Amino acid sequence: MNKQALVVVSFGTTCPTARTAIETMERHLAAQLPDHDCFRAFTSNMVIRKLQQEQNLTVPTPEQLIKTLALQGYTHVVCQPLHILNGWEYEKMCRQLAPFAGQFLSFRLGKPMLTDFADYEECCRIIAQNMPLPQPGEALVLMGHGSDHFSNAAYSQLENTMRYLDMESIFIGTVEGFPNLDFICKRLKKQEISRVALFPFLIVAGDHAQNDMASEEESSWKSVLERQGYTVTAHLTGLGEFPDTGKLFARHLAEAAPFPDN
Repeated sequence: MNKQALVVVSFGTTCPTARTAIETMERHLAAQLPDHDCFRAFTSNMVIRKLQQEQNLTVPTPEQLIKTLALQGYTHVVCQPLHILNGWEYEKMCRQLAPFAGQFLSFRLGKPMLTDFADYEECCRIIAQNMPLPQPGEALVLMGHGSDHFSNAAYSQLENTMRYLDMESIFIGTVEGFPNLDFICKRLKKQEISRVALFPFLIVAGDHAQNDMASEEESSWKSVLERQGYTVTAHLTGLGEFPDTGKLFARHLAEAAPFPDN
């Protein structure tokens, strides 16, 4: 008898309210495969430890979960990551999953959010349909996480795709990579901008969104922009809360390919 599992893998978050975005994506993906049991895994060991210590919540790593599914007799497994980039966390997940290739009758893996050019175009549509499009004198600024991985170039490609689609007053920066906030500020000065809407370009509106982007701390993006004279509105809505994001990941789930058998 076949036992089928859907594994939804994300970086994770320790913020209870932010987990709503992950739960929304899990429900959307589970609805695509109603004959599969749905499971959650996080790639961040730090998040996993803090959840256990502070909230008494246990979330497995991808490796731990797949090992458990194998022992429980699951025969068909498909993993869909909620990572935005093909970066360090995605690569870590792949390393953890690799030893299990060949241990199931079917073992498939979906792609991260920004992989093919079609993803960039669809992501621009998600932004246009779910965030306030800038009017004259306004700008929409998105805050991504950023990385020292070469996949960080995806942020620049996304903004270039916006320009290709005539979305001229939407900018994306990162907390831990390039383009950063200084770059965004230089670009805002070249336009007659007086009002800025801030949104996280993150699956969850967790610590980075709440503190680095929207807080009243001196170094937050909101505070920095306000000191430069802009009227700033910060929105704490993660990408995972938009049903349209679920549709993008559902497409990747449908296109999931067999994990290479070592």
